[in-house]
Amino acid sequence: MAVMTGKFPGGCCTNIQHYSDRIECTPEVSPQALKTGMTNGHHEWRGLLWGEEGEQVHIVIHWPPFDPEKVDRTANEYWFVESFVGVAADIVFAGTDELTWTRLETGVRRDGWDIHIDVALPAGGKLYLSVNLPFTLKALEKLCEEFRDYRFSLGKTAGGLDIPAFRFGTGKRAIWLQANQHVTEIGGCYVLWSLMRELVKPETDLKDFSFFVVPSISVDKMIGDGHYPELKVDINRDWLEFHQPETKAISSYIRSLAENGYTMLVMTDMHNGWCRPEDSGGNITEYNHGFIDNEYWERRVKYTRAVLAALDYENPEKIWWHDRSVPRTFERYGSETYKAYSSTYEFSRFQLWDREKGAYVPISQEGLMKIGRQYAKFLLSYDF
Repeated sequence: MAVMTGKFPGGCCTNIQHYSDRIECTPEVSPQALKTGMTNGHHEWRGLLWGEEGEQVHIVIHWPPFDPEKVDRTANEYWFVESFVGVAADIVFAGTDELTWTRLETGVRRDGWDIHIDVALPAGGKLYLSVNLPFTLKALEKLCEEFRDYRFSLGKTAGGLDIPAFRFGTGKRAIWLQANQHVTEIGGCYVLWSLMRELVKPETDLKDFSFFVVPSISVDKMIGDGHYPELKVDINRDWLEFHQPETKAISSYIRSLAENGYTMLVMTDMHNGWCRPEDSGGNITEYNHGFIDNEYWERRVKYTRAVLAALDYENPEKIWWHDRSVPRTFERYGSETYKAYSSTYEFSRFQLWDREKGAYVPISQEGLMKIGRQYAKFLLSYDF
């Protein structure tokens, strides 16, 4: 009979019960997150099955319910457990090596707070399953090996791990791209991996540019099993006081670039938005007119609209307008400190915009990597 475990780097499957006809389990959600009805950082479930090739396995995931009467729905509505469970059955992925993931289009259904998955074990009898497309520690290690000749260290995480970064090109016009400040928000990891492959092609001309790429900032939590230091603050709210070693290391490096004559053209930070059946959750954040000077605002909006028109990312009208009252995010830091085209890209957790179809399609690993190829070509051709 097949068995399941959540004990591997990045695994998040607990309370596993094996029965003759099924396996039951729950995702690893912090009690505090569940108490408040919020799951920021817990939009996932991941387990490893093994058994006999061809064996049919039925899995029941009991997503922990919460009391909606005790939740402040005005606080941060898109993180509610119920919003995620509403789309969870549409974003179940399977893989045999932690590197290549395919969405299960059949054999998955939702029943109340439970997700049911029926799968057959592949050759070798081992199968990873995930609710949400994952980017695992093994994937980061493979990326680092693939681009080892371009790698440098930004510094250390709160847990003492290396923050891998990569440089491509020699020009003084700098483009800074980063992802995965929040551990489960992995869309940008695949986008940047694919973008990096475009940058190392022999025909790519980088004499005028230097690309700096940080594919994953939250390396500590990729290790999993809870063996990581608790953050003093949300990393994406720490671009003013720099409490965390991660933000200190990045801001220090960018400051050194500016002091050595580099112009920060682009500073992009990639996240994953909320899960709601009626809204993809993807967008590009942009300042409201009136909170920054006119000329800078017009340049930014022109650039942002060009990005949306060039990429299979989001509906071309999907800009999230905000003002300067927002917390000190990386986007605000890059805008106010360096007057860069500094934006937060929020990728949906469950769908992408298809420009040719003019409609949304389900999220996929290849879909995100396609965006990376498009983004590289866009940045290299844009008239800055």
